[in-house]
Amino acid sequence: MDRERKAALDKTRPNSSRRGYDGTWEVLAKAFLAEPGNDKCQCGRPATLVAHKVSIKRRPDLRLERTNWRPSCGRCNNRDTAEDRRKQRI
Repeated sequence: MDRERKAALDKTRPNSSRRGYDGTWEVLAKAFLAEPGNDKCQCGRPATLVAHKVSIKRRPDLRLERTNWRPSCGRCNNRDTAEDRRKQRI
């Protein structure tokens, strides 16, 4: 049932470039993770992606603002995204 719900939501979800994760973002994010000190997530796992401290859904103007970035692992990023969505519903 959960899988069906997610599949239905994915059909309505814009692709990654429409959500702000275009080629420019990919190049800058890769360079950010390669810098010293950006190799670990706050949980201690290896950082595999760059997360936004303030969601770009709420503040698209902060998309490429490095002060709004932090290194993250997929697990923590998914948790933070889910928490942000819950807050938006309240």
